[in-house]
Amino acid sequence: KTSICDIIDNSIDAQASEIRIVYDEDLWRGQPSGALKIEDNGIGIHPDEMINAISFNSEREHELWELGSFGVGLDDSCLAHGEEITVFSKQDGCDFRVVRLSGEKTDAAENDWMIIEHEVLLANLPNAWNTVTYSSALERIQEIDHGTIVILENMDAPNLGVEEGLEPFAEIENFIAMTFNDYLEGIDLGPRSADEPLTIFFNSLDVPVVPLDPFFKSEIGVGILDGQNGTLMHPYPFPMNDMDFTIN
Repeated sequence: KTSICDIIDNSIDAQASEIRIVYDEDLWRGQPSGALKIEDNGIGIHPDEMINAISFNSEREHELWELGSFGVGLDDSCLAHGEEITVFSKQDGCDFRVVRLSGEKTDAAENDWMIIEHEVLLANLPNAWNTVTYSSALERIQEIDHGTIVILENMDAPNLGVEEGLEPFAEIENFIAMTFNDYLEGIDLGPRSADEPLTIFFNSLDVPVVPLDPFFKSEIGVGILDGQNGTLMHPYPFPMNDMDFTIN
C-alpha cells in the first residue's frame, strides 16, 4: 500500500487529475503471478528523464508543494514486491517512451538489476516479458495524449503484511483514501485547485475512491454540541491483559 502511494505521489506531482490503479493476475513464464498497473493523465516524463526515473539513488529538483521529495524512489518502493518495473510515458506533442528495470538473471549480470531502454524493449522483447499487462499498457500509452503508466510484474502475493481483519484490497483502498484525503476532497496547493479534486480509481472502472478523513473534519459542529467548533470524541473503554484502557 505504501509503494502504491509512492507512485501516486509522482502522479500528483505530474499534475494528474485522474489516476487508475488495477491489480490483476497475469502469466509470468507460464505461471500465475500478480501484476499491478497504475495509469495517470499527468504531464508525463520528459524522454531524457526516463532512465533517471527508474535508476537507483536518482534525484530531481522539487517544488515546495510536491510530494516526491518526501518519498523514496520508484525503484526502491516497488522492488520489495515485484521483479519487473516498466514505465511508459508520453508528453503532449511527443512520442511515447518506455523503459524497464528488470530483475531477470542473465549470464552477463546475474542477480543484478538491468535497465532496459526504449529501443531494446521495442525491438528485442523476450517472450517472457510480452505479457497481457505489458501489451495493454503499450497499446494504451499510444492512445493517450499525455500521461504515465507504471506496471509492476512478477509480484508477491498482495496480502502479505496486511493488518488482520481487513481484506487486502480493502486495506489498500482505505490507506489510499486516507493518505490522499485532502487531494480527493480538493485542495488549493501549487497548480491544484479545490474546485477540481483528484479522482482515483482502485480496481474499478467507474467507482472512485471515497476520501477518508482521519481527523473527522466532517463531524465538527455536529451532534450534541451542534454549532460548537471542534471535533467530537467518544470513549471506548476495554480491558486487556488485566489492565483497563480507554480510546477516545
